[in-house]
Amino acid sequence: MVHEYPFSIVEDDVWMWGFQYENSNFHKVTHKTIRSDCVALFEREKKVLKKILESAVKISLTTDMWKSSHQVVEYMVITGHFIDSEWNLQKRVLSFVKVPAARRGIDVADSIYKCLKTWWIENKVFSVSVDNASYNDSCLRCLKDDLSLTSKLILDGSLFHVRYCAHILNFLVQDGLSKIKDIIFNIRESVKYINHNDGRLKAFCDVVEQKGLKERKLVIDCPTRWNSTFNMLLTALNFKIAFAAYKEREPHYDYAPLPEEWNKVEKVCKLLEVFNRATHVISGSEYPTANLYLSKVWKVKEILVKAGEDEDLFMREMAGPMKIKFDKYWGECNMLMAIASVLDPRCKFHMVRICFPKIYKSKAVADENIMKVRCSLEELYDEYVALSLAESSSSVVNLDSNNSSSSQVNVVAFKTGFDEIMSIIQESEAISPIKSELQDYLDEGIYIPKSASFCALDWWRNNSMKYKILSKMVADILAIPISIVASESTFSAGGRVIDEHRSKLNQESVEALICGGDWFRQKYNVKKKSKYEGSTQPVKGRTTLIKGTSYHSYHDDKISEDRKSGDEFCIADGDFPANYDHMAYMRSILKDPTVLDKPNETITAEHLKRNPRLLNWIISRIIRPRSGGYSRIERNEIILMYLLENRTRVHWPHFLANKFYEVKNKTTALCYGSIIHKIVNHFT
Repeated sequence: MVHEYPFSIVEDDVWMWGFQYENSNFHKVTHKTIRSDCVALFEREKKVLKKILESAVKISLTTDMWKSSHQVVEYMVITGHFIDSEWNLQKRVLSFVKVPAARRGIDVADSIYKCLKTWWIENKVFSVSVDNASYNDSCLRCLKDDLSLTSKLILDGSLFHVRYCAHILNFLVQDGLSKIKDIIFNIRESVKYINHNDGRLKAFCDVVEQKGLKERKLVIDCPTRWNSTFNMLLTALNFKIAFAAYKEREPHYDYAPLPEEWNKVEKVCKLLEVFNRATHVISGSEYPTANLYLSKVWKVKEILVKAGEDEDLFMREMAGPMKIKFDKYWGECNMLMAIASVLDPRCKFHMVRICFPKIYKSKAVADENIMKVRCSLEELYDEYVALSLAESSSSVVNLDSNNSSSSQVNVVAFKTGFDEIMSIIQESEAISPIKSELQDYLDEGIYIPKSASFCALDWWRNNSMKYKILSKMVADILAIPISIVASESTFSAGGRVIDEHRSKLNQESVEALICGGDWFRQKYNVKKKSKYEGSTQPVKGRTTLIKGTSYHSYHDDKISEDRKSGDEFCIADGDFPANYDHMAYMRSILKDPTVLDKPNETITAEHLKRNPRLLNWIISRIIRPRSGGYSRIERNEIILMYLLENRTRVHWPHFLANKFYEVKNKTTALCYGSIIHKIVNHFT
């Protein structure tokens, strides 16, 4: 469930060998038994999560749709976000279910409401974050009406519908990129052309070394994701001299951009850097993002204004439509990002006063929106005060209040002229009422953190006793995600779970694997590896590394183990004597309590990460090249080699050594991914 393996993996011979090697009493089980166990674990953890959600005061949701290419059905994921009693931001996948093919707004709303009823949280929903699909408007309108029947929404539901802010930034960026689409096409085709074969790649490497460039990677983008295109352009700028020189050596290469086109790319990248940083910050799901967004919007507007006043006609023409679209989307005050920024102790109302005049067209509109924010903030606080009083009220308090009110009536009935005069005097000399927590918070100076690693949740946790009511309001506001990345990332897991080999999985199994996997990762703090993290595959892996990074040279000197980039390692040869008892050393490692958490526990990539000795042993034992050689490898590839070696019973370190020897003697640029591919083909 955690690593998204298929049920049938338990029937694999190598898998069974690993378990039986650690525990001779282990007996083989079937995939049906494992499926039943997974569903049972899912149901057990579901009960635990229900108890956790009971303690949450308010819960914010994110939801999105995904169509499986292997089952040809559409799934909806619902993720819950809340802040627990320890002031930790929590997120859990609550549902992963099929949605009717028509996908009407009312159908989606019904599915969400059914999920809320299942978890008993229909009265705790604070907000729902969605993308800008047309059906989401009708969906949330229907859902809002249904929820309003049983409980009152905060601020009459004005904060209920949260639009995915990154989509809005995406619309602006697409306008900018459309101005250089031909240049983008040439750069993309240039990278593809160079990666077409080893000969072209080697020729380009020679040009890079001849020009003395220090950069070591080329990136091919995913055309549907603008930040991927931005990374491709930014990386290509480092090789603009190399592309021009390569064109002179390669007669069939016709995609090299002209110098003036590179100038346009450079200016566009400076503009898009602001959008890229904003998207990166607001797309986080492990820290509050609502309080960070206003400053990013302000910076976007500032860079668009500067671009609109640029002396270059190209920049002015590009920035014009982007600025118009910006004013359209932020013409109305985004109450959530404004209130959240006020509740950041580093900013308070200063952020709003600084940003609004820049974001909105006129000072009058900015002042009007600032007043709206203040009024909404006070109204929101008053609602939380009322909720707090309602929770703490008791029959004794009600009785005391009734007695006091009846006594006041009697006093009024027998008031004399002197009493009326004294009432007037007391009113004129009355002491001003005690300030509310909100006013006290705003009147205090801003908090200046001592380090850059500031978290608003930590500050509010430390001050929750001082602001007992206000802190409850802050917890609900800061839990609201302004992106749906948490839900979108679940679809990556969905694509791996419902692959071409498991397209027959029923809905119960799919939900158990997706939701259960998410819960256990949260429970045991297991981080999923990103799709392209540490990849050295050309084109397919999005990154092609150039000499010294993905081309693995052959050194005569011994190099100690050294962490390079990502999950890659540079491993020394000769760490063990030739006659060393490797199996005895392996057993001694497994007895070390720092390696495995429990006796007879299966070795995983996490153990390799925690214990370099175990990693070093596997590499030295299995892929030991000739003396003095070394290779740089990812953990997943180590595990692959380990399984291959045990399955094939072939002494293939010589095969690896020969491949490195070919690279050395023929000076052939050979990516390590190609070596892995050749190993697999050689033994399968």
